[in-house]
Amino acid sequence: MSVYPTSVITFTTKTNEVDDVEAAHVNTLQDEVIALQQYVGTNPHGSKNNLADRLNVMINGSGAINGGTGFPAQTTPMRLFYRTDSETLYIRRADNSAEQAIGGAPTNLLFSWVGKDDSDTSQNGTGQGLWQGPGINITAPLSGTYGNCQNLFFIAGTGVNAGDSVDVLEGKIHKISGISTVKMWVKIWGTVYGTSCPKAQLNINSGSIIGTTEIVLGSAPTWTTTPTIDISSLSNGTTYGFTIGLINGTLEDSSQSLNKLSKCFIFGA
Repeated sequence: MSVYPTSVITFTTKTNEVDDVEAAHVNTLQDEVIALQQYVGTNPHGSKNNLADRLNVMINGSGAINGGTGFPAQTTPMRLFYRTDSETLYIRRADNSAEQAIGGAPTNLLFSWVGKDDSDTSQNGTGQGLWQGPGINITAPLSGTYGNCQNLFFIAGTGVNAGDSVDVLEGKIHKISGISTVKMWVKIWGTVYGTSCPKAQLNINSGSIIGTTEIVLGSAPTWTTTPTIDISSLSNGTTYGFTIGLINGTLEDSSQSLNKLSKCFIFGA
């Protein structure tokens, strides 16, 4: 009876004209060969030339699914492949026409920042939040209209001219192959005495890629988005820095000009 596959048999080395080779020795070899064949099964190579070629279709030398930064030339239908640059598992379509992502990335949300805005009246008068703006000449907490700001906001006070930008948030974006464009959704608004139109600005990779958006002046927070921003020139697998700023509107050097940002999301497409 064979010992394989529960264990691996050991043999003694036979020497010509010294050892007597008995029928049991040959029978043991036969039993083990048969056990091995039964365990592996017939035609283990499938449609490939050998078993190694069959295994190499989908797994690498460590036994994991084949992966890399580019799809392999081998295009067997229903073959799995893991793209390491986009952290996404793909399967070759049954008609062998293309690679199909399985589930894709967990989300296309690349960055989010959520504060509170004037629609939340539970904190009226507290003036909590982060304050930003050079030369501001208003002392927190603000009263009246501005007192319930639970958000990050930029005050355009003395020293801030029309069109000036102040960075208020910064973060990192890791470029993957599945995302070549981004959009920034922001909730911004302005409250001034006069006419002004605040803008939010997304600055990626030290100014090489910039997108802006603006709103119509209003006293209530408004959702708006930048146009589609092309980031295909960035290198896959590389992490880039970005900043989000607020740009002052047309009203210069006014202590009454307030441009505010309460929420921000960056989505990839």
